Amino acid sequence: MFRGARTIAAAALCLIAAAVPSRAAAPAVSVTALSTGSINISWTGGTSPFTAQISTDSAFNVWLASGQVTGSATNYPFLSPDTSYYLRVRSSGDAIGVYGSTWTVTPVAAPSGMYSISAYFTAPSSHTAVNKIGWNVNGNPEWTGYELSYADNAAFTGETVSPIGYPPADQGGLYANTVYYFRVRARGISGMVTPYASYITTATAAMALTGLYDEVFESSAVARWTPENGSVQAQRAEGYTLTLSTSELMSPVKIGWSTADRAVSSYSLEGLGLNTTYFYRVGSLNVSGLENLSDKMTFTTLAQKPQGLAFMSVADGAARLGWTALPSAPSEASALGYTLQASTAADWTGIGHSSSAYSVAQSTLALTTLDPNTTYYFHVASLNSAGDPNYNGKLSTVTLSLSISTDLVHVTPGAQRMDLTFTPLPLYPQAFACEGYRLEASTGAFGGGAAVISSVTYDPSAQGISVEGLNPNTVYNLRLGALNWERTPHYVTLASTRTTIPGVLTGVTQSSVWSSSVAVSFNPGIATEGYVAQASLYRYFSVVAASSATANPAASALAIQGLDPNTAYYFRAGSLYNGATVYTEASPLIRQTLPLAVMLGAPPYAGVFYSSATVAWTPLAAGPQK
Repeated sequence: MFRGARTIAAAALCLIAAAVPSRAAAPAVSVTALSTGSINISWTGGTSPFTAQISTDSAFNVWLASGQVTGSATNYPFLSPDTSYYLRVRSSGDAIGVYGSTWTVTPVAAPSGMYSISAYFTAPSSHTAVNKIGWNVNGNPEWTGYELSYADNAAFTGETVSPIGYPPADQGGLYANTVYYFRVRARGISGMVTPYASYITTATAAMALTGLYDEVFESSAVARWTPENGSVQAQRAEGYTLTLSTSELMSPVKIGWSTADRAVSSYSLEGLGLNTTYFYRVGSLNVSGLENLSDKMTFTTLAQKPQGLAFMSVADGAARLGWTALPSAPSEASALGYTLQASTAADWTGIGHSSSAYSVAQSTLALTTLDPNTTYYFHVASLNSAGDPNYNGKLSTVTLSLSISTDLVHVTPGAQRMDLTFTPLPLYPQAFACEGYRLEASTGAFGGGAAVISSVTYDPSAQGISVEGLNPNTVYNLRLGALNWERTPHYVTLASTRTTIPGVLTGVTQSSVWSSSVAVSFNPGIATEGYVAQASLYRYFSVVAASSATANPAASALAIQGLDPNTAYYFRAGSLYNGATVYTEASPLIRQTLPLAVMLGAPPYAGVFYSSATVAWTPLAAGPQK
């Protein structure tokens, strides 16, 4: 039974082998011709027709071409240089698909048509110039390598050869402002090297300018730089160029300038508009006249200076100044605004304070952070559209001292004076101190034209001050000022105060008495406006019988008229002080006028004898008393 099973298995294997087709031999493939853009192949063996394929992928996941070939050779045109290609062939009837294969690299194409792009030349320093060099790759792929050779002579003696990438490429490490010769060759992935392309010559850029800055004025500006005038060629420029425009695109050109003088270090830009923005570039020139331009620079000319700077007010910690405002149009005559600056130093190096306004119509500004009793210098500037100041005017002043607190002032009036006591300002620091005090008194408003009587002390430690020569019994307006370094007072207004009335008249008496009048004499009073004398039948002068007055302050007597004869009167007199009087009673207080005179008869002597005479008169009436 076991032997029978083996016989059956052998028979089955024979049947399977009979069902599998016979396997053809793989063609032997070889490259017969090769160029930068084509490959020719042929093969031997196999059975026609054949299937031929080409790919850049060794696994043939994708292919460039695939097709039937009846012969034993084929050609693949339109290929790329310096590229690896894989090729395979099989008999089309070979169901198993056994391929014969090979691979090759197309030759690298020689570069040609070299050129330079001067717009991308740079020269940050004398030994770091960079030229951008290009060439035609003639179909070479991006991975193809190139070798750039350069020298300062056409024979390429002492040349430098450096690997370089796909064009256009930067060649660095060159000397500035130097003529170089360049040539290039390709090196393929197979190691193949092409001949050099025809050389070109070009000069590197002169060194980029350094130390660039500008000085800007109202209608002009000056561009400045460090001149390139070194001892070796790479450190020299052949001249300079400058272009100015009002457009950021640098067109149209307002000013174009160049010079061949390498020692020049500046150029003045004249005839510019005020308050106008300009753009400019400055460049060095190389031996071929190529410009190595700076980055675009910009400036705005200054606005017109404000005029008529003047103080409007000065306080103990502030000052307000004014000027003539600029017009709102056109822009060349206008400004963005103004800035006011104050400094404790005349050269503006001291402690500074400033205030700004961004309205061209504004014509005043105040500084409110100043110290009292301190000298400040002021100037005002217009601001151009970029906010740059153009200062004008220079004024100086001393801020007022701090004022005395009215709560610390006591006023004592006298008949002809006012005495003030107060707590003085501290003697230091200067900002809190003063240089003395001034007291003023006036019967009218200060500044209104009324006479002012004043007194001053330059003792900063004084605790009191007096003003004299005032009128008695008069209300005076008072103000007390602390003096700054310029002895300008900072006043505080005190309560209005009335002077007192001097003492009463002395020496009042009836110097002469008649029947209808009495002469009252006295010693002249002090600062009086005049005198008045009165007579009354009543002790307390409830009713005045008669009076007499004078505006002469030097008078010493008054006559009271219109009295009744033979009548007892009380008398008093007083000085006049601004409409008020303090009376002094006469001594004696009461005095009787004389009776009427007797009227003698006619003839008055009725009889005359040896030792006697008789006189006759008309007797007075028995009443009334007068």
